[in-house]
Amino acid sequence: MPAPPPGRRAAYLRSLVAHYYGNEVRVLFVICAVLLFVLTPIFGNILPGTIYFIPLSSAILLLLAALTNPKVKWVIAIDCIAAGAFLVFVEVAALRLYTSGSSSAFVAREVIGLMFMLALYFSLKTAYSMGFHRIGKTARPNEFDTE
Repeated sequence: MPAPPPGRRAAYLRSLVAHYYGNEVRVLFVICAVLLFVLTPIFGNILPGTIYFIPLSSAILLLLAALTNPKVKWVIAIDCIAAGAFLVFVEVAALRLYTSGSSSAFVAREVIGLMFMLALYFSLKTAYSMGFHRIGKTARPNEFDTE
C-alpha cells in the first residue's frame, strides 16, 4: 500500500473504504462517553436516572465504538439503534430539565444531543450503504445516466 500524501492521512484512510462512516460514529461515541463522565461531576444531573446510568451508558458507547467496523453488519445496526435511543433520551432530558437546571447544563446536554444526532446520521448512511452493498465501492462515471 503506498504511503499517504503529507497532511492528508485521514482523507487517504477514509478513501480506502468508500461509503463507510463508522470511523466518524466511533469518534462521536467516544467523545459522548467522555463528555458524560466529565460533565456529570460538574453539573450533577446531566442526565436523569440512577447513579449507575452514566457509567453504564458510557461503557455501552465505548463497547460499540470498539466493535464498529465495515465488515460486521449487526454492529452497524446496533450503532443506529443506540444513537437514536441516546439522541431521544438526551434531548428529552435537555427539554425536561431546561427550567430546573443552569443554562450551561442545558447547552452541555444539547451539545451531547447534537453529537448523537450526527452519530445517528453517519450510522444510518453506513447502514444504507451496507444494505445496497456499496461499502468499499466507488461511484462510476455516468452511473446514473439513463441513455
